[in-house]
Amino acid sequence: MYGFRAKVRPENRQALDLHLYKRVFYELELLLRSTKTFGEEIGLLPELERLRDQYTCQEEERIHADLQKIAYTLDSPATVSLVTGQGRIERYIYPLIYMLLQHDLEIVQLACKHNLHAEEFQKMEDSMSNIFLAFDARRHDLTAIFQQTHGDLERKFENHAFGMFEKSYKLLPWAASESNLESVWKKLPQESDSDDIIENISTDVLKYSVQQPPDYPKPDQFINEDCDNKFGTLEGLWAGCCASGMGMTWFGGIILLDVEKTTGSTFSGKVLFSDRANPVHLRGSSLICEQGTTRATKVSLELGDRIQCSGIVNETCTKITGGWQPSPFSGDCSEPFCFTRTPAHLVRFRYTENELEKDRSRARWNFASTAVLHEVKRQRFSKDFVITRLQENKRLKELTIKREVYIRRSLSTEEFKELINLQRTMSPKACQFFFAVVQYILERLPYRQ
Repeated sequence: MYGFRAKVRPENRQALDLHLYKRVFYELELLLRSTKTFGEEIGLLPELERLRDQYTCQEEERIHADLQKIAYTLDSPATVSLVTGQGRIERYIYPLIYMLLQHDLEIVQLACKHNLHAEEFQKMEDSMSNIFLAFDARRHDLTAIFQQTHGDLERKFENHAFGMFEKSYKLLPWAASESNLESVWKKLPQESDSDDIIENISTDVLKYSVQQPPDYPKPDQFINEDCDNKFGTLEGLWAGCCASGMGMTWFGGIILLDVEKTTGSTFSGKVLFSDRANPVHLRGSSLICEQGTTRATKVSLELGDRIQCSGIVNETCTKITGGWQPSPFSGDCSEPFCFTRTPAHLVRFRYTENELEKDRSRARWNFASTAVLHEVKRQRFSKDFVITRLQENKRLKELTIKREVYIRRSLSTEEFKELINLQRTMSPKACQFFFAVVQYILERLPYRQ
């Protein structure tokens, strides 16, 4: 198992590492170090050797058949007794552990090829733990028997059953770093052609079905937010925000459009929402029309399979304004949108249309000065910038968890507006990481409170 650890799939690596450093492997090491080797100088008659080997094979086949009946699941010490049958645990512990580890090795080998359920490794640990619980119960019984004879307990455990209880009797303190099984494995000759062995193992040995692999973003799905825009054309990055007029929201964060290719009047690309893991496809068309003495370019956009919008591109091709088309999936989204060439992490500082109408120079100057100051602090990673971002992220996490979990205590109107504003302070790249952290926290919280 130590040899295959470097080959297992990334989804299984953490569960396997936790399994290999559990206390049961420390107890297994104590058992191995305690047991003395059977003396070869003691000779047996050929007939006795034949009877011994015959009995050993029969017992091995019986234990193997019993383990198959229960799918190698030893859920309690009582189950261990049912598998071993009548007799002391020291007679059966080594073949039982050997067969169980063989089965566990097959599961680890399958973990190199498939994404396994985390409970597979937990079942492996439970079975091993119950074997040593039965072993400890036998040790306690022997301690009571030896104490009645008023003899030296350590000496008696050293001589009983080839000394396999000697080191476990002392109850030495345990730490994961003290296990030397891995160092011993490194000194052994390594096997080759492990890929052929994995191909021949059936998934029937698994207790849970093979899990679907995580939907990792592919390299061609990422959007480079730092690329240069091609001004004068639709190609390049566009950033904007949206929230509906009903007090509910599709995606309160920033929406990033990446128009990659234009062919005549059609174009295509990717769309990245702040609350989604992967971008969706962008499809659209443009139409040049004349309105009096001016010419305008109308565009129709399809964001994924369900969301549609249409708008007008200004003459310098630096802004797209328009509205969302209602659909059965999106509801009433009357708030207009505005996509600009402003970088996604600076959209929060951009002026609104009302501010621009009141004082054009002041609005643009405030945006330029605030954006430049923020960019300097971000690149220098200043103390004020870090503290502000930590406070915003903490508050955003609290509101997001409250909205997703605490149904009876839903967000108030003020909290909802605060959540939308906080979502718009983060670029889609930062939001993806943030929502991944929040999702990790939500999975470990009660579903409803």
